[in-house]
Amino acid sequence: MSYECFGAGQKVSQVVYKGKDWREDNRMAEELFSVFPVVQQLHEMLFYLKQAIELEEAKDFKLEIQALYDLTYTLTIKAPEEILALDIEAHRNKINPMFIEVSDIYRSQYRKKGKGSGTKKKRVDYIGANFANVDMKGHELRGTFLIAANLTNSDLRRADFIGADLRDADLSGANLAGALFLTQSQIQSAKGDKTTVLPDYVERPQHWGS
Repeated sequence: MSYECFGAGQKVSQVVYKGKDWREDNRMAEELFSVFPVVQQLHEMLFYLKQAIELEEAKDFKLEIQALYDLTYTLTIKAPEEILALDIEAHRNKINPMFIEVSDIYRSQYRKKGKGSGTKKKRVDYIGANFANVDMKGHELRGTFLIAANLTNSDLRRADFIGADLRDADLSGANLAGALFLTQSQIQSAKGDKTTVLPDYVERPQHWGS
């Protein structure tokens, strides 16, 4: 089991509902459980935007990214009825082009190299695929299904993992240094070992062993 709320749970309970106990009010509980998934999606966007802001390669876009971050944050602290009225897909479409642009720049040193390095994906279904020992530096794995894929000893440095499904993927010995838009829940759902190299902002899962 792997799930990540990106801090949305605390935001909803402590900020949006100001610490009120939903267990004492059934109507409030029903509304709160509808508000939470919207705020969770906004917090996930904030996670990606924060990472984008901190990239040296995206320094020319820092002000634009910060503006999108501030706008997104503002949406998370609105009244419950305003949050429920949000067009979350429209907001996602507003910030998604920035994620793509930042990703392209961040991965450019590998994308422009020879065959097998950083080529754009031609499909999204890689369920059970064998990528053992493959050079995948700078690959765009955006939204791909890598369920149960064999990625042992693969080179995944600076690969873009936004929205990728890594459930049961084997990352043993893989190098994910500098991987972009990778979440803790994605790593928690995968398999790995002590030789797997992870980016600094992701913790090694306990179930991988020491």
